[in-house]
Amino acid sequence: MRRYEESFVERMKAYCTDKDVLEIGCGDGSRLLQAARSSRSWIGIDPDQESIDLTKELSIPSNVEFKLGDAAKLLWPDASFDVVVFTLSLHHMGMEVMPRAIGEAVRVLREDGVVLFLEPLPVGTFFEAELEFGCCDGDEREALARAESAMKSSDKLVEVEEFTDWVSVEYSSFDDFKDHVPIREETESQVEEYLARLEFRLDEQFRLNVFSVAVRS
Repeated sequence: MRRYEESFVERMKAYCTDKDVLEIGCGDGSRLLQAARSSRSWIGIDPDQESIDLTKELSIPSNVEFKLGDAAKLLWPDASFDVVVFTLSLHHMGMEVMPRAIGEAVRVLREDGVVLFLEPLPVGTFFEAELEFGCCDGDEREALARAESAMKSSDKLVEVEEFTDWVSVEYSSFDDFKDHVPIREETESQVEEYLARLEFRLDEQFRLNVFSVAVRS
């Protein structure tokens, strides 16, 4: 698999270079590793042990570490980080968890810190595969709408920037796709035909929202 997302990497670097960064929802650690290399320190957390185990397969620089963690109950003291990044993770939280996670992110931020939310948008050929064949996480439109509402209606945050761009993902084969994307067994032949028609290259659209912290009481 090859992912083409240089615009987001550069956007992340603009906020994270020479900063202490906490990434919430790091998964296998690979998505933002290029941006992480430019940070002063980068800690990625995820609630899934299997994902954290996969980070051990990466070539991780000395300024980066990954560990189990709960976004709604961060273990760090106040003012520990310059940047908190939610990596495709806010929409996976329940409605009651989102405000707590945002509150925790604000708590561990230093003065003049920022919170970044990277979220997928329900458009593009990758989303079509999710919608039509139930690939990956399936239809997440309601969850994505709830996440956007949670971040933009929070009284703890003030929006600084919204950046949207397309990302292309190229798979070497159908087996390569299956290695990276969960699919339903009953739709395998349809998915393989769909991918072949698109020459195994799918497009996704993502949005990066950047927030500063509202005046602390």
